[in-house]
Amino acid sequence: GLLDFLAEQDRVLVSGGAGTGKTLLAVEAARRERAHGHSVLLLCFTQPLKRWLEARVKGEGIDVHTASGLAKELATADGRAWEFEGLTEGEIWKAYSERAAEVCQPRWDAVIVDEAQDLTYEAWYLVEALTPGKRLWAFHDPGQAYWPERTPPTKLLGKPFQLRRGQRSPAGVELL
Repeated sequence: GLLDFLAEQDRVLVSGGAGTGKTLLAVEAARRERAHGHSVLLLCFTQPLKRWLEARVKGEGIDVHTASGLAKELATADGRAWEFEGLTEGEIWKAYSERAAEVCQPRWDAVIVDEAQDLTYEAWYLVEALTPGKRLWAFHDPGQAYWPERTPPTKLLGKPFQLRRGQRSPAGVELL
């Protein structure tokens, strides 16, 4: 299955529609990596998913962050003063991601990204800085992409894998 396939890959982009089990697979992949003694970062885009993921892996030693939250934490860890006057909110988050990519240490053995279709270019720059020689698995749904210009970088992620079957609903509901 997919989890065996992932175990053989250092980098992979898993695509699938709503209900194909991407998030559940991401959580299980994180657990398996942790069970093998690896440090794991589970990264997502939204706070609600972050809270949901944290509840699923509580006490398992898996770090969970939003991409923007991690960027801000890393970028401000040195206490450096930031000047935001005149910047838009998007420009501020871009600055955090860029600074975080410059100063971060690749401290996790595996980085697993859910909601990969929503990460900004700068967030992927940070992910790349976190993963030299490390495992990187991303899960995304192109059909749920709100921003058409945001796409996971295939050069960074390597081998694609397509989830084709819905797991959330019984067959009759799925047909409907």
